[in-house]
Order: sequence, then C-alpha cells, then structure tokens
Amino acid sequence: MTEPGNLDGVTKNERGAPRWLGCLGLLLGAALGLVGCVGPAGPDGEPGAPSDAGPAGPQGDAGPAGPQGDAGATGQNAYIVGPGLVFTIQGATIDAAGTAVVRFQITDASGLALDREGLYTEGAVSTSFALAWLDQSATGQALQYTSYLTTTETDPATSAAATQATTDSGGSFVEVDAGKGLYEYTFGAPIMVADGTKTHTVGVWASRDFGGLHYVANATLDFLPAGGAVTVQRDVVETTGCNACHNPLSAHGGDRRDVKLCVLCHTPQSSDAYTGNTLDLKVMAHKIHMGANLPSVLAGGKYQIVGYMAQVDDFSTIVFPQAVQNCVTCHTGKGQPDVWDTDAPTKLVCGSCHDGTYFGALPAPTGFTAHPGGPQPDETKCSVCHPPVAGLAGISTVHLTPTTDPASPKLTLSIVSVSNTAPGQTPQLVFSVQQNGAPLDLLATPLPSLAVTVAGPTTDYATFWQQTIQGTGATGTLALAGTTGTYTYTFPAPMPASATGTYAFGLEGYVLGSTGAELGALNPVAFAAVTDPAPVPRRKVVDVAQCNSCHLQLSAHGGSRQEAQYCSFCHNPNKANDQRVARFEVPATTAQSVDFKVFIHKIHMGDALTQQPYTLGAYPPPSPTNPAGTPTDFGTVAYPGNPSACTACHAGPTYLLPLGASVQPSLSEVLACEDANPNPLDYCVDRVVSASVYTPPTTAVCTACHDAPATVAHAQTNTTASGAEACATCHGPGAAYDVQLVHAPAP
Repeated sequence: MTEPGNLDGVTKNERGAPRWLGCLGLLLGAALGLVGCVGPAGPDGEPGAPSDAGPAGPQGDAGPAGPQGDAGATGQNAYIVGPGLVFTIQGATIDAAGTAVVRFQITDASGLALDREGLYTEGAVSTSFALAWLDQSATGQALQYTSYLTTTETDPATSAAATQATTDSGGSFVEVDAGKGLYEYTFGAPIMVADGTKTHTVGVWASRDFGGLHYVANATLDFLPAGGAVTVQRDVVETTGCNACHNPLSAHGGDRRDVKLCVLCHTPQSSDAYTGNTLDLKVMAHKIHMGANLPSVLAGGKYQIVGYMAQVDDFSTIVFPQAVQNCVTCHTGKGQPDVWDTDAPTKLVCGSCHDGTYFGALPAPTGFTAHPGGPQPDETKCSVCHPPVAGLAGISTVHLTPTTDPASPKLTLSIVSVSNTAPGQTPQLVFSVQQNGAPLDLLATPLPSLAVTVAGPTTDYATFWQQTIQGTGATGTLALAGTTGTYTYTFPAPMPASATGTYAFGLEGYVLGSTGAELGALNPVAFAAVTDPAPVPRRKVVDVAQCNSCHLQLSAHGGSRQEAQYCSFCHNPNKANDQRVARFEVPATTAQSVDFKVFIHKIHMGDALTQQPYTLGAYPPPSPTNPAGTPTDFGTVAYPGNPSACTACHAGPTYLLPLGASVQPSLSEVLACEDANPNPLDYCVDRVVSASVYTPPTTAVCTACHDAPATVAHAQTNTTASGAEACATCHGPGAAYDVQLVHAPAP
C-alpha cells in the first residue's frame, strides 16, 4: 500500500530515506572507486558475430561508353565441318625394330579438323598407306623404287603367280590431337629397312564422302629412317604434265591421282599373273601411250593388263593425241626431266615402245625385227650408237618430228586487211608471209599450196567457199603489195548478191620439210563487214590453246588446218558428210552431220558413245574401185580426260544453255542411188539427196554425247514441230538439271 505523502510511490528505508537515493549512493561509490584505482587491461575477448549487411545504397549514374573493340573471328561449332579433304603427312619414322609410324593431319577444305572415323564430324576418312625405298646410283642419281609391301596374284586358269606391290594392312591409328585432326598410323607389317641412309617414301590415298560428293586426297613424304635431310628424289614425271590431257589423272577407281604415288607400287618387282606383262611404270606407261602403234599390236597382237576382279584392260586401241615421239610432253619433272635421253639407254625401256625389236642372237623370231646394230647380249654398248644427241642414232635426234625439229622451216601467215566485201564487189585480201621469221618471196618461190577460205555470215556460218592462191587450180590475181613478203590477192569472182552481215576470211598453206612432210601455218582469221556497219566477229566457242594442251599442235587434213576457229568455216551446220560417205548401190545411205558442234563432241566421246560404230569418211573418198572409201571409226577413241569437264575445251561459259538465237540446226542427209544400170563394181554413180534432216541446235549438240535412243527421244519430245526447244527450262541456269551442275567434274 502506498503511504500518504509518498508522491512517487517509493517506500522509505529504516532511516526514513527514499530507496532510490540509496541506490544512487552505491552507484556513485562504485564510480569513485573506478576512478581512484584502475587495474591492468584484461585479455581481448572473442570476436563477436558479424552483423547483417546493411541495405544496398542507391544505383550510381552510368559512366561514359568505352570505344568499340575489334571484331573477333566468326565462331563455329568445332563439329560442323564443310566439304573437301586435305591430307598432310607431317612426319614418318621406322625404328630399329621395324615399326613404321606416320603422323598426318586431316582437315576439310577450310582447315577445320576432321574426325577420321566420322563420329563427331561428318564424313569418315578412308586411308591406304604404301611404303617404298629408292635406290640410287654411285653418283647419287635416283633410280628405281622397291616396295616393302607385296602380295601374290594368281591366275586361276593357269596357276601362274606374280608378285605385286600393295598397301599396308592390319595397322593401327592413334588420335594425337582431335582438335587439330592429328593422327598417327602404325604399320601392321614390320619393315626390314634395306638402307636407312637412302630415300624412303610413304604415300597415301584418302577419300571422304560429304554432301553426296566423293573427295580424294593423295600425299607423299620422303624421309630417311637413319635421320637427316633427303637429298635424292625421283622426279621424272609430274602429275601436272599428265593432267594436260587426263584432267585429272585417275586410276583404280579414281582415288589414285598423283604419279608420285603410282611409282611406289608400279615397280619392277610387280607383274600381271594373267598376261605376264610387267607393271613397272616406266614400261607400262610407255606401252599404254604407244597403244595402237606398238609394233606388236600392228602385227596383230594385243597389249592388255588384267586388273582388279580379273577385269581385262585392253590398251591396243589407244592412240596418243599427238606424235608419240614427243617424249617431253610427259617428261616434265623438275628434277629429272631429261632422263629419257640423258640416261644410258636400256633394252627394257627402249623396248617398251619398240617392242618388235629383237636384241638376241639371229635369226629373229617370227613377228620381230632384228636390231639394226646386231645382237646386244647386254646394254654396255647401247650408248655408243644412242648418245643423248647426234651420233649414229642420238636419242633426242631420232625422236624429233617434222613439227619439233628445229631445222624444219616455220611458215607464218598473217592477214593485213580485207576490202571490197559488199555484195557484188570483188574482194581484195592483203596478207603477209614469213618463213623462219623472214619475209618470203612468193612470186619467186611459190608455196606448194596457199588458199583463202570465206565463210558467212558470222551469226552462224551457213556457207563457205575456197579460192586457191598458189598451187594446183590457182585462180585470181596475186601481186606484190609494197615490200617483199606482203601481197594483195584479188578474188576471181565478186561477193554473192545474197551475202549479208559479216563474213570471215582465213588463210591456209604449207611448206615442205626436208623429208617431204607438209608443214602448215597457224590459220589467221579476219572478219569483214558485208552489210553490217562494222565487222561482227563470230562467237569464240573453243580456244586452240586448250586443244593444244593435249594435241600439242592441232593439225587436220594434212596439217594445214590448225586453228579451231578456222575449222568451223567448213564444218558448219549445213555441212553433211555427203562426199565422204560410202557410195554403195543401196536404196539409202545416211550422210551424218559434220557440223563442228556435233562431230567434235562425238569424236571426243568416242568409245563412250552408245551408238557404235561412229564412222566418218576420210581421205581418199569413195571410188569405183573402193566404194566404201576410207572410213575412220572414231568410236574407238578413248578420251583421256573427264568428258563431263566441258571447260577443258570450251572457252568460258559457251557450253551453257540457252544457246544463242542465231545458232542454226545441224543438217544430215539421206542419199539415194539412182543408177539406171547396176554397176558391176557396186559403185553408185548417180546419187541424189532424197531427204534433208535438220536437228535443232540444242538437241544436236547434247545428243552428240548423250546419244542413247531414250535420250534422243526425250529431246525430240520437248521440241515443237516448228523446232522450238524447251531444253533450257530444265537445263538452263538455276534449273534443277542446270548443265553447269550436271557437268560439274567430280572433286
């Protein structure tokens, strides 16, 4: 209970003082005691628990933007690769135990690493490895390879066995760096090194399928098992030389494309069990290219090699597209290009082409010709008669042709001008002639043959005629124009009244070499306006330089026609083979078109044509004693390149559709014999054209190669009665079957 008078409700103590006052005294005493008597500081206490973070402060203002950085490389998923295959051999070793190891890298065309097995990049890479060592002479001259890897082939019919170089099997792969496409291959076969100080070569052919295409890569690497730098290399033939015709070189299914790879297996130790023929490259390649001109073949024999799965490859019909004596065409190696004439001749190599020559003791066997120098038991004396040059029969000397002989005269024709070419005017041609670079006096020393050919119009040649300037049947007037070597030829007749547009004028002529060979000049071509305001040249479809990459010097009709542009003068759409086709007394004979765009395709398609044979009449033409004439079967031609590679022959995109509106249809003729009385010699004297057949231009050129009846029917079905062709609808630019796409060569 609160006592009366105690305003704050606090009780009194025994002495009557308030309790709070007593407490205050205690506090004051304690405080005085602390001030008056301070002891030493005690030890630090345990740190307290951290307090919670305070609330975040407000967001500060954004600072100014920094400068733009350089653009980085475009990113790409390492597993997404593109087309192509690049194979690089980075090193090779063979240790003392005979273990051979090859380190290599595989990438796509843009350098992205490939997974060999195709598990995390598209397109597995298939590989085959070869290994051989290179022998050398005492002077360090590269000689011949010997393969470390061989197999035995047996002819089941005769049980004949033969050794053949092959590739390694049973080896193993190790992934060195997947991110870089690096691998190592360890050969399955132990390699007993013949001589570690001599050049060894490892070769590989690889392939990869990607995007529906088959990509191929070949690679070789020279190394010394004993270590050190390679100083001796075999370099007789280069693939670039082969590809001037083969475009590209391709063998054994197409995956082997490098001649440096070929020579690793085609060694002297390899032969064909079926025929007994050696597979040594220096012999086999010579015989293949000699083909139909091998003495053994001319005598009625065959040159064959039996390949994979007992497939017979008959090379007896091969005709080299230039003089086969031109050894330098193939011998293009930078290291040993002159080995064909500077090396000591051997019976093996020389006999590969001259395989009808017998070097043994007389008499020569039937079908052989005795060596003119007598029996040769060995090869120690061959170079006495066959040094590199000159001598009794110097190698390079006897391999010269009239075209390649430096001593042969060289004729050059040039057109200076053409005038008076309007309808009804008499044309005048000014031209120059040189022999061996010096002006030639035609008035004092006429050429055996010199002629001018006129064709027109240039929109597409429809007609031509020829005037002989010098030689048998010469007409017109030839006069000196100024100095010796330049002449004016006045035509004997005026230009036709019906001539329109622009006409082309070309010269042909030849001189005689020391052996009587006709040595023609490259045909100059000039264009002259007839009714056009200015000359309009004809389209240039083929460049003769492309022809000569394989033919060396395009040459036809005796050698005086060498320019592809000039060929089309006569071989125009209105030209059929009427004068050359057989003249038998039969109801009907078909004279095929010799339009350039038709017969050139057919000739190069050759043995790949469906309709066989493909024969054209040649010189001499049919006669009463030989009504068949001298037909040539071009159906046996083996084109060495890829016939789909139109750009090998065509200048630019001239093979694409649609063809120009001015390109004319191609003529073929049906000829009927109308002899009143049958000739006892079966020769048709009176023959007439019973039908003229015109094939529309696109159909004509496309079916020249694609000549199967179903294909011809397809083209005819897509052509109207008036001759309008729908070909470009499906085969034009950007269409589903664009010529450029379907004719794209395999990579």
